[in-house]
Amino acid sequence: MRRFTFLFLALLILGRTVNAQLQNGFVPFDYPDAPIAEFQFDLDRSTIALIMEDTDPRIVLLFNALAHLHLRNYKASHFDKILWYYGTNLKARGWSAFEKSANFHLYTLTHNEIVIGIFVAVKSGQETYLINMDGRFAPKQVSELVGNLTVLGIEIPELNAFGARSAPVSASTLLRTPEGDPIHEVRIQANQAIIEPQIRAMLEAGPDELIAAMAILRGKLPDTQTLTVRIDTEGNERIATIIVATQPDTANLPTSPMASADEITQEQIPPTRFQTAEGEPIHEIWIRGNRKITEAEIRAALDSAPEDIGKAIDTLKEALPYFSRVALQIEEEGTKRVATVTVTEKTLSSDYYLHATPLVQFNRVTGLLPTARLEVGKRRQMGPLWLWYIPSSVRTNLTRLSGDIGYGFGNRELNYRVGGDIIWGEPDISTLGVSAQIYRAANVTAPDLLPYHDNLSTAWGNLWGAPQVHNYYLNEGIEMSFRWEPVGPTHSLKLMMRAESHESLYKTTDWYIGNWSSELKARKNPPITPGGLHSVTLRYDLSTHRNRKIGWHNTLLVEHSSPVVGSDFDFTRFQLQLRYAASRGNNLIRTRLMLGTATGTLPIQRQFMLGGAGTLNGYPPYAFTGSHGALLNIEYLYRLSNLYYWNWLKETFVVLFLDQGQVWNPSDKPHRFDPKTSVGIGWQSGEDYVIRFYVSKSLESERKAEVITTWHYSF
Repeated sequence: MRRFTFLFLALLILGRTVNAQLQNGFVPFDYPDAPIAEFQFDLDRSTIALIMEDTDPRIVLLFNALAHLHLRNYKASHFDKILWYYGTNLKARGWSAFEKSANFHLYTLTHNEIVIGIFVAVKSGQETYLINMDGRFAPKQVSELVGNLTVLGIEIPELNAFGARSAPVSASTLLRTPEGDPIHEVRIQANQAIIEPQIRAMLEAGPDELIAAMAILRGKLPDTQTLTVRIDTEGNERIATIIVATQPDTANLPTSPMASADEITQEQIPPTRFQTAEGEPIHEIWIRGNRKITEAEIRAALDSAPEDIGKAIDTLKEALPYFSRVALQIEEEGTKRVATVTVTEKTLSSDYYLHATPLVQFNRVTGLLPTARLEVGKRRQMGPLWLWYIPSSVRTNLTRLSGDIGYGFGNRELNYRVGGDIIWGEPDISTLGVSAQIYRAANVTAPDLLPYHDNLSTAWGNLWGAPQVHNYYLNEGIEMSFRWEPVGPTHSLKLMMRAESHESLYKTTDWYIGNWSSELKARKNPPITPGGLHSVTLRYDLSTHRNRKIGWHNTLLVEHSSPVVGSDFDFTRFQLQLRYAASRGNNLIRTRLMLGTATGTLPIQRQFMLGGAGTLNGYPPYAFTGSHGALLNIEYLYRLSNLYYWNWLKETFVVLFLDQGQVWNPSDKPHRFDPKTSVGIGWQSGEDYVIRFYVSKSLESERKAEVITTWHYSF
């Protein structure tokens, strides 16, 4: 018991967590008592452009600055509690109340005089709406943006008041930038008044793309005239200023009075909206040094920056983190003040990426298994070529080639996996993927019932002597799969085809840290049913998981194997998992119901299994196996900060749980309903990355309690 006391105290010390929130405009919908959303959607910039119902250039330009929009719709009975929760948390994160009323609260997050986040909570009739938008906006654009959400089909009457305050929409010209953004006004500065109508006539007859129009215009002007164009932003309008200057021609002097370029006064060249720290106007901005990042991208980032040119450069560095250096130089050129922005791009800035990392696995079968992993792929935005870490949620939506290779010093077997993925579509909308891989590795028996079996935390636990709950077999073969997420990530459909050979593996070591001389013996690794498995598997996932895995995650899996396709096995198995997690006040409830059945004779490595951590916790690993099974898990997580107001206890829980399940085979006579039950209590630190220590006891009096330590949720 003393050993367990020391272990508990050590885990308690390790359990202290640090929460850090990035200053961005995203607000997680994490209200603890939130009911199931009546309606929800998440849009990115490309989706917003597709569904926008308004073609007015001013509105289009306004919504182009919107990066993401998230909406949740609940019953209005929860409005007051939701309002209090988000209001308190947003203020703690530095958000400000932009406007409040009885049924409407609007908060904004500002950084360097730019609004980067908007959060709206509104009660409309019997409905509550939460809307979160992030991007880069001028403060005066907030009301106009909220008031014009109808262009996205968001019809909330309470928002109409904001639309009424919006500035009148101005018509745009026919011209557009190379990126397709509209030009709202064209200003012409020329020394001869007669030139302006001629230029406008040529623009109307020419192409609508600005650069192409300027090229044609230059070709029609006399050689003695020079043409430059400058694009500025005033409010929400993009203004193109065309400057025509006449250079002196000693061979053929003009007959009409004409001012030279040097005679154009500062008042004739209107300044941009930028100014120096001393308040002196900037007339032109030149971009130098860019290669992969276009000038249009840089100017677009500056369009959302403060008027102080120095602060604007700081904003540019944050908006486009692809530069190792951004330098500003301000010079006088005649009567003009020119700001030259010189950028140096990072040498490893690319939309491709490389990722390599060493891994170490350890278990009683392979022994120490050092592994090297290499991955190369293509992402959807620019960034550093070398990536140290890729979240699994991002990796599943990347086109990539990857491979692992390692050597087990216990069983002296080479392990490898080489494969690739091709992904089409948008991750948050709809994606289609094709994957293929060849592999040879130690696999876990019944992996569908035991999540996180191959992560580093499991290997770390094995290395330090945590009870090893998995059985292993050698799996060598090839797999090809097709994945379709029509409403990703809520729905996912995956079709997998495998051709594998399975062999038994045996225990090779009892060693772990703390058992240096191997006096304590690890349990044996039982044999499997060897043979060649050729199968087709269809898997459907439905997930409404929000922050902290709150919501539903249901999985239906059907696998069919037949000698017709060269398999040594003949079976069809069905497995259904219904998982649900909900907040109850400051606490959590997590449940799982799993049902499994099969036709034909299942090999041992495909049988339904109960016993050990994550299934029947009060029984030893793999205590019950068979072709049919049912399992129910219920967990109640009580937050210790309810009792003590220490900050580190916010993510520390006492866990009460109950497990009940039964496994049977068609040959069992007579059939009896005799489920096995275990109960337990434990301690958990963390909500996303967890450490668990718990004790579980079956209701059969002759069995001893099971003591379990894990670094992940049970399901």
